[in-house]
Amino acid sequence: MLGRAFTKIWRHKDSENHYYLDLEGFQSKGPTQEDNVAYCPGQDASSTEDSNDSNVYEHPEEVTDDYEHPEKVSFGYKARGRPAVESVTTTGVNAATSLLTTTAPPPTTDVNECTKNPCQQGRCVNKDGGYSCVCSPGWTGQNCQQDINECTRKPCQHGYCVNKDGGYNCTCAPGWTGQNCQQDINECAKRPCQHGHCANKDGGYKCTCSLGWNGKNCQQDINECTRNPCQHGRCVNKDGGYKCTCSPGWTGQNCQQDINECVKTPCQHGRCVNKDGGYKCTCTSGWAGQNCQQDINECDKKPCQHGRCVNKDGGYTCVCPPGWTGQNCQQDINECTRNPCKHGRCVNKDSGYKCICSPGWTGQNCQQDINECTRNPCQHGRCVNKDGGYKCTCLPGWTGQNCQQDVNECVKTPCQHGYCENKDGGYKCTCSPGWTGQNCQQDINECDKSPCQHGRCVNKDGGYTCACSPGWTGQNCQQSKYLLSTFHVFL
Repeated sequence: MLGRAFTKIWRHKDSENHYYLDLEGFQSKGPTQEDNVAYCPGQDASSTEDSNDSNVYEHPEEVTDDYEHPEKVSFGYKARGRPAVESVTTTGVNAATSLLTTTAPPPTTDVNECTKNPCQQGRCVNKDGGYSCVCSPGWTGQNCQQDINECTRKPCQHGYCVNKDGGYNCTCAPGWTGQNCQQDINECAKRPCQHGHCANKDGGYKCTCSLGWNGKNCQQDINECTRNPCQHGRCVNKDGGYKCTCSPGWTGQNCQQDINECVKTPCQHGRCVNKDGGYKCTCTSGWAGQNCQQDINECDKKPCQHGRCVNKDGGYTCVCPPGWTGQNCQQDINECTRNPCKHGRCVNKDSGYKCICSPGWTGQNCQQDINECTRNPCQHGRCVNKDGGYKCTCLPGWTGQNCQQDVNECVKTPCQHGYCENKDGGYKCTCSPGWTGQNCQQDINECDKSPCQHGRCVNKDGGYTCACSPGWTGQNCQQSKYLLSTFHVFL
């Protein structure tokens, strides 16, 4: 009985919440006392008892009722200092020693690999029979031990990339900032343009300087006096500009303005233009003189191209002859309105017109048919001229607009007893044996060659047969039956 094999039963819970029985005093010549531990998988693994809690069974005979059939008892076997197993363990009593024996199956309890912290740069997730690592950003590999080289993806848009453990750094080009150098620095926020307007640019800025200033930051005054802006006076340079001290008789910012005599309206039929020290009249058409007081006789210049000129105060009129129009009789009558081009398009010209003829027509009014046949367009046939074109009558075996395309006669299978081969402008029949003619339609009379040596020849379509004389045989009656029978007897 089980109660006679040990003196005490200790019930323990290990650090992994597994319960087992310590069989104190278990007498066996096999395993040592350190191995005499029975593991109880039926206990609740969620118990709050720590690893030092134990239950001592001082009277093992009291538990014998539970083990009257030890071969049916199921528990785990746990050697001290060895992993516990969770499975069905077969127990029994050794008949020779009256001792309790156990047979332990292979371990089935999952080992929590995460207790060893295998994931170097990440979070460990235990799984049945293994684990998986959820890597931190910038790391990869089974155990998150391998740094990802983010620089291979070229993240730095405007700079160069330096790989780091678990990340990277961007060294930005001037004018750029941000984690990936993607953000343009607005240099205009610092107001670099001293005398002008700042426009931010990708990676920099540009100053549009105010008048009188230049330089990258509009910090340099332009000496306008080097350009001699004062036309009639002396120039004095100033910050961002200049000042003209004008000579007597001149005014304006650049001393460019003369005293304006035009305020007295001296020009009678025209416009007054002030000049240095005077003025000039720009006369209205038809007038002349210093003050535009004299009428011009425009007819002296013969303005009417195709007509008679009549002078008038401040102008003239043209009396045009028939066929011309316009102020100066310069406009030709559009003859195209009469549709003179019979076979073409009319283009009006000065004093005339031009016809652009349709294909196949010529002449001033496209009234003359072009004889295309003079160019011999029909490659394999006869050309017939027609109004505005031509027509080709093709030779046998040819087709197409210009008889340039060979007709494939073989598609009509002209060769009755043979093979058809297409040729330019025709075809050729290769006849089967026994046939002849252009289309292999004619049977060859092989009997004309007297092929039957000892018999009568009978011609047939595509061949012949021999009716042999008595005593002869073979395709051409060339073999003696007597010799054949003699040969058989000899054999």
